[in-house]
Amino acid sequence: MAHTRSTDVLIVGAGPVGLSAAAGLAPHGVRIRLVDRLPARLPYAKAVGIQPRTLEIWDRMGLARDVVEAAVPLHGQLTYVNGIEQPRMELELPPEVPYGVAALPQYETERLLEEYLAGLGTAIERETELLSFSQDADGVTALLDSASGGQEEVRAGFLLGCDGAHSAVRKGLGLSFEGGAFPTSYMLADVEADWDLPAGYSVRAGHRAADGPADAPQPGDRAPDCEGLAAPLVTYRMRLLDVLRGCPGHVVIRYLTDPADPVAARAAAELEGARAIGTAAPTPHRARGPRTVAVVARGTEPRESPGTPAGLSAVVELPVPGYLDTAGEFARTYRPEGPTGFIVRPDGQLGARFPLSRTKEALAEYLAALSVPA
Repeated sequence: MAHTRSTDVLIVGAGPVGLSAAAGLAPHGVRIRLVDRLPARLPYAKAVGIQPRTLEIWDRMGLARDVVEAAVPLHGQLTYVNGIEQPRMELELPPEVPYGVAALPQYETERLLEEYLAGLGTAIERETELLSFSQDADGVTALLDSASGGQEEVRAGFLLGCDGAHSAVRKGLGLSFEGGAFPTSYMLADVEADWDLPAGYSVRAGHRAADGPADAPQPGDRAPDCEGLAAPLVTYRMRLLDVLRGCPGHVVIRYLTDPADPVAARAAAELEGARAIGTAAPTPHRARGPRTVAVVARGTEPRESPGTPAGLSAVVELPVPGYLDTAGEFARTYRPEGPTGFIVRPDGQLGARFPLSRTKEALAEYLAALSVPA
């Protein structure tokens, strides 16, 4: 067996989840190893739906153009019952959403993410299987078996189990995989269809019999268990700050229609009193609290100050850095309704929005949602 090698993060599984995890870590200088037991990616469409938010994230990575060229934009759904077309369902999104829904075979998603990682110097270690692992206070020791090099012991700060429904990581942790399977068979295939239906629409066809659908509950049948209809979507506390510990701190953006508004002044005082977001014990690796900036609505009289970035106008009477939304871009993108506060998470995503008049309550609710200790 080879001597122990170390890495920051060991990712097991090179499907869309493992590849996305690697793509999120590698640009930040995190040392990663990405292993997969298969010799090559599978040539099956499998998961094909691409959501607008996914495309936004890929756009930040420089992948959106390649994805759009390879994907099929989805415009809606055509429904047929007994061969007769029903009203068409159009898939319309709000105008501020920059991308639409698209369909992309999973093998294409994996190919694009693999190429992105290759450009960062990260390669998938194929035909490499996780045999076992153990965890201690400082990290994880994993035993790998590769077709080319035999068994190898790896020491990692973190082990990410991205190896699917039959996950070796989940089994090694003793975690169950609760739930059941649909009592239905599905077939997913790549075909070339010679038809005149409009492009970009999914097709759903059904048959309505005179005596009703054959698989419907019949008189005397036991009613199905409906417990799942009332189950909450998430039953655990997110602890986002635990995941993001060590990252740059939160940013609070205050959108103002009038810098002299007393609501803005009160919100500033409340923000100063909430400098403990994610800082139960400040360390050199953790920000002391949210950095606060202000964006002032177009039409406010600017007051320039030295050192203002090009294209922006400073508003010097504010107690925090403040800039005019001279082109109205911020207002178009985020659609604030009057004086509005925004919390930007350390990963760059929008965490919350609230009226500035509710700053104190909104920050408390945000902290509670993150399960931050008092």
